[in-house]
Formats: sequence, C-alpha cells, structure tokens
Amino acid sequence: MSDVEWDGLLRTTYAESSMGSNEERAAVMSVILNRVNDGQWGGTVTSVINARNQFQAVTGTPGDRNPSTNYKTFNNNGEDFSTFETSVVPLLSNFTEQNWLNFTAANRSAYGEGTDVSFLDRLTAAQDSMQIGQTMFGTDN
Repeated sequence: MSDVEWDGLLRTTYAESSMGSNEERAAVMSVILNRVNDGQWGGTVTSVINARNQFQAVTGTPGDRNPSTNYKTFNNNGEDFSTFETSVVPLLSNFTEQNWLNFTAANRSAYGEGTDVSFLDRLTAAQDSMQIGQTMFGTDN
C-alpha cells in the first residue's frame, strides 16, 4: 500500500469511528479493506474511500460536500500515526473474517440532512450485524 493510501486509510478510519474506541476503529478499517478486496467500490483504498456517498467523513453529505474536520486534521489532534497503528492494526484480525462491507452510526440522532436513516434499519436487520461502540456493522441485504 502506498503512503498516500495508508494516510487515507488512517484518516478515514479515524474520522468515521467514535473517539477512543480502538475496537470500533479496527472494525471500520476492516470494512474499508474488505471493500478493496470486494472490488465493488474500486480496487484501491483511495477509490473505496472516495466512492460517492459512501464515507461522509471523506466526501461529505449532499448538503456539505467537504471532508470532515476529523478527516482533515487527523495528525493534528494529538493522534500520532504510529500510535494509531500500534493500537488499532493489531485488532484487525478480530474483524476482517466477518467480511462486513458496511457500517453506519448506531444512533438515529447522528443522521442529518441528506442522509438515509433507513440504512441503519436495514443493517440492523442483517443476520451478521453487530454494534461496536457507536457504530453498527454488517452486510446490507
């Protein structure tokens, strides 16, 4: 993986997960990597994280097409890349075997203008769904 892709993977993982939950971060990272392997959203981390309407922290919402502050300032928030790598990456093996391709906020109040709260219902209903931290993971059926 190139340095640019690694940077994008870490930034997206950080911005899309709840602060302080390394298990949740590892599960988010595993979804991104599973999507790369699946190929439906592209075959690189960069194509997956920039796929339209997939990662709001990267591509924004229909009402605001800008990356989130957490995505833009990842390394400026006191989170060092190497610390993040050593606390999250070792947990990946706990989640990659799940083959999850989706995640979404588990709290309805997190859904703003232009977002689809019904996706939470569909993901929650999936047989393989699991909530980790503030996020619901699974495969939308």
